[in-house]
Amino acid sequence: MTAFKAPKAMPTWFDEPYRKFLRWQEVETEDGRTIRAQIAYKACLDGLGPDKGCDASSFTEEIYPDDFVRDRAIDILDRKPAGKPWFLQVNFPGPHPPIVSTSAMARSVMGRKWPPPINKPDYDEHYRCPQSAGLSKFEQEAMLASGEQTPVQPASGGRCNYAAEIEHLDALMRSIVDHVRAAGELDRTVIVVSGDHGENLGDNGFEGKGLPWQASVSVPLLIAGPGVARGHVHGGPVATLDLGGTFLDLAGVYRLAKGMTTMSLRRYFGWASGDEKTQVPRRHVSSGWDNWRLVVKWMPSSGEDGRSADGMTSYKLICCRGRECPGSPPTALPYTPGGRHQLMLYDTLRDPYDQVPLEHERPDIVPQLVPLVPEGWCR
Repeated sequence: MTAFKAPKAMPTWFDEPYRKFLRWQEVETEDGRTIRAQIAYKACLDGLGPDKGCDASSFTEEIYPDDFVRDRAIDILDRKPAGKPWFLQVNFPGPHPPIVSTSAMARSVMGRKWPPPINKPDYDEHYRCPQSAGLSKFEQEAMLASGEQTPVQPASGGRCNYAAEIEHLDALMRSIVDHVRAAGELDRTVIVVSGDHGENLGDNGFEGKGLPWQASVSVPLLIAGPGVARGHVHGGPVATLDLGGTFLDLAGVYRLAKGMTTMSLRRYFGWASGDEKTQVPRRHVSSGWDNWRLVVKWMPSSGEDGRSADGMTSYKLICCRGRECPGSPPTALPYTPGGRHQLMLYDTLRDPYDQVPLEHERPDIVPQLVPLVPEGWCR
């Protein structure tokens, strides 16, 4: 969004690279006009259409922000010192609102059906994506059936365009990995893919982040490379803050600065390194925003709870103070008006969509987790 702020709204010292790139890059529209890439992209963000500069010819992957980041990452890889250890962090803007797909990305989701949001099965416009390319779903299906290759228009919004962004990002990340492979360094490079937060995408009627439900607080975390067992899955809770400790551990730094709480995730790589005894496992993580706090703990389950091979599961206790938990599923036990707080318990392995509240069914678990809720809430 910074790339489209008016110059007078920007600090005089600040002019980041992508903003410069869009301002000086020229693109050609379908009707033959030459305009700045910044104008074309802004027209697509605002939904202004071809007349204002947003069309299949002007808004392409060549000016897309995630492609710009991928290109800069490869530039940096090409400049790194030869024969020395290196670390590269690549931060893609997507998938992130405003969700805008190029022509090729919009075509990639045409005619495809995506799962509806949880508890919103009638959300047809979000998972059928009739707005892709400005065509009705019947026009999309007819175009696909005929094999017609007419360029489609950029599209925005909905679960399908969010999925188009994710698939596009997947291809961009693959191209970075392929670049490392071509340099002959893949067999000694650890690759981590993660996110900073989740997205409700219409679950229970809510969009965005900042809610205590798994779609919002749970993020992907994939690790691959030397020493990581293929296909190994750890079902317990970890924190993205633990990535810092993991990178330090891999680099041979074992004494952390005073006050650091990060923990290495190497013990969860699924192989025996011989130093697991010196690595303290993380048993719980916590989070919070607005009127809610939560804690997730890896602990023994009952006979019917959880599905891990060793009888362990991750229980999540949510505490909402002063009012009902925001965005609650319809199955959540009702909040008592005037109550000091609301407690809800879920098994995140058995119930990843927070549909089965357990606070009454498992009253033995709640008092074990309440002392771990951050900032003294719900005591």
